Amino acid sequence: MTKLSPAGDLVGHTLPNGWRVVEKVYKQPADTGGNFSVNYWVENEQGGRAFCKVLDLEWILKSRQRGSNLVDALTRATQAYQFERDLARMCVSMSRVITALDDGEVEIEGDYAFPTVSYIIFEAAGKDIRKLLNLGDELDVPLRLRALHHLATGINQLHTNKVAHQDVKPSNTLVFEPDFTGNRVTKLGDLGRATVHGRPAEHDNLLIAGDRTYAPPEALYGKPMEGIGPRRFAVDLYQLGSMICYVFTSVSFNALLRDELHPEHIWGNWGQSYDDVLPFVRDAFGRALERLAEDVPKSIKDDVYSLVSQLCDPDPMRRGHAKTRSMRGNPYALQRIVTELDVLARKAAMELRS
Repeated sequence: MTKLSPAGDLVGHTLPNGWRVVEKVYKQPADTGGNFSVNYWVENEQGGRAFCKVLDLEWILKSRQRGSNLVDALTRATQAYQFERDLARMCVSMSRVITALDDGEVEIEGDYAFPTVSYIIFEAAGKDIRKLLNLGDELDVPLRLRALHHLATGINQLHTNKVAHQDVKPSNTLVFEPDFTGNRVTKLGDLGRATVHGRPAEHDNLLIAGDRTYAPPEALYGKPMEGIGPRRFAVDLYQLGSMICYVFTSVSFNALLRDELHPEHIWGNWGQSYDDVLPFVRDAFGRALERLAEDVPKSIKDDVYSLVSQLCDPDPMRRGHAKTRSMRGNPYALQRIVTELDVLARKAAMELRS
């Protein structure tokens, strides 16, 4: 029987440039992300391990809505692949963004209607930050802060090149195994929902481009923002603040915020404008910050409180570092946030050694 595509049958095959497909990567129940790809672990001749995303035409065709146009479905999928491939190539020089090692296409022998598959190969991290935090007390404060510093640096590298990630969350915060000095590197992965200034993508039309769980409140309440700063960069800032919260509490900032809202004021229940509910959200925001501070070590409590309060402000027009916002230029610039996290990590490391 003829199969549509070999995308799901690549284990044992060797891709161009010597990458051998060794194992399929199955999604876990807690995983989120796009479904247009089949994922694999691949290895090169030197034993290096990498992560491979293969465009899955079969899933695309089977999942298209009844009556939808075949050509349109294929066009959307291939455009999404091209967008991620081109953006991955663009980000190769960014030290805190997952690097694309290779991309291309290969024709697989067999009884397939579409025997050619397209793929992107990324460097492989040891784990995402969720698994690292499961180590509990083994993960000390300096390591948490250094991971956040690397994450902020990655977002800043993207923003400097007019790219907004849009989906900063634990499963996209990837942690590498310690190097020979014992240091761990953290990088930001999965650019499939990113916005590139000057290059429109289909998901740019979505109010929430990434995972709804980590979306900022203005998006959850359905308020569209105008301009790449308030609409895109402000989302990344909120999600960075939420990651700071997550690293110290194991929950997102949205989870804390929702718990502090009256039921009728929670997104999904509120039927009026965001401007009307904003005073109630701001009130809950203050209490959520206090709850966050309870779980942060005393030595950095004030600093973390300040960082999250600036990054997660419920009004995207007030989001960002206070000193940056007081000056001319991009109010969402992250350099001061990056520097503060670096200083905090260094101080925590010195305190631990002493």
